[in-house]
This record gives sequence, C-alpha cells and structure tokens, in this order.
Amino acid sequence: TAISAVMIPVVSRMAIAMGKAMQQAVMMLVSGIGGIIVYLVNPSSVTGAVIFFGVYTLAQTSFWQLSNAVFYDIVEVDEWVNNKRREGDMSSLISVTGTIISSFMIWIFGILFDIAGYDPSLAVQPSGVVPFLNAAVVLVPSVLYLLCFAALKACPINKKTFESLQKALALRKEGKDYSMYMDDVNKILGKKN
Repeated sequence: TAISAVMIPVVSRMAIAMGKAMQQAVMMLVSGIGGIIVYLVNPSSVTGAVIFFGVYTLAQTSFWQLSNAVFYDIVEVDEWVNNKRREGDMSSLISVTGTIISSFMIWIFGILFDIAGYDPSLAVQPSGVVPFLNAAVVLVPSVLYLLCFAALKACPINKKTFESLQKALALRKEGKDYSMYMDDVNKILGKKN
C-alpha cells in the first residue's frame, strides 16, 4: 500500500516526462530484473518476499495507473486507420481478452500445481511444491515483465509519434494538409516511408 501510494504520483510524472510507453517499459524492466535477482538469490526468504512484492507493486501500480490511457492510444490509431472512433468496441475487446487470458492462466497453473504435487489439505507441502511456487510466483512474472519491456521497446507508439498522430488526425478532420506528420504516422502503422 505504501509503495502504491508513493508511486502513483511518480508514475504520472514519469509518463508526462518520458511518455507512457517508455514509462511502462522502464517499470517493467526494473520489476523484471528485480524479480529475477530475488529468484536467483533467495526467493524463499522473508527479505526476498518483501523485495519481490515491492518490485511487483511497482509494475502493478504503473500498469493500472496508465493502462486505460495506453488502451485509448490504440483507439486513436484505430481512428486513423478506420476513420471512426470505437472506444466501446476496444474496451469490450480488452475486457473479454483479459478475462479469457486470466481464466487460461489459472487453469494452466492449476494443472501445474497438480503436477508439482500440491495438496491443499496438507499443512506441509511435498518438497517439490516449494520450488514450483517460487518459479510460479517469482520467476514467471519477472520473465513476463521482461517480455513486456521488449514488446514496449519494439512498439512504434511513443510520445513523439503519438503526438504526430494526434496532430495529423486533427488536421485531417479539418480537411487540412497533414503530410508533415506522415513519417511518424507511418512508423506507428509499420509502413516504410
């Protein structure tokens, strides 16, 4: 709670200064590296748990603080491509996709818990369960944070290209020339100039 309370204004200021995508990338990188260090050093210690939940909270606070704004950036790109706004469609798609992915991940982890020998009726779990839990709770999220970092770094939407897209959209709506912004718009769309 304390980390979230401190990070909310920091996340917002970072996003304004460096752009949402870069801010998200930095937080995912820090959280991923921090989690992997904890996993390699001592994931079963109380200190390791505190450090991991600290870096986990950094990533979560960052994501939930900015995720809606990032999703709405996609609406702007969609508007450019399809010449209409579809916020409702995008919100529904994101919600359904998130639910399906969450359900799938819970199902997979349930299967893996069974394979590892987890038994909820036991006070002390078999020895193979603890390494699995450390991998599932610490290593997997940390690796996923690093994959998120890589995806965000590869993403062509950044502060500069997004500002160009917004200016081009506004000029296009007014029927004015927007060609000076097309280099950045084409980068977002993955087109060669």
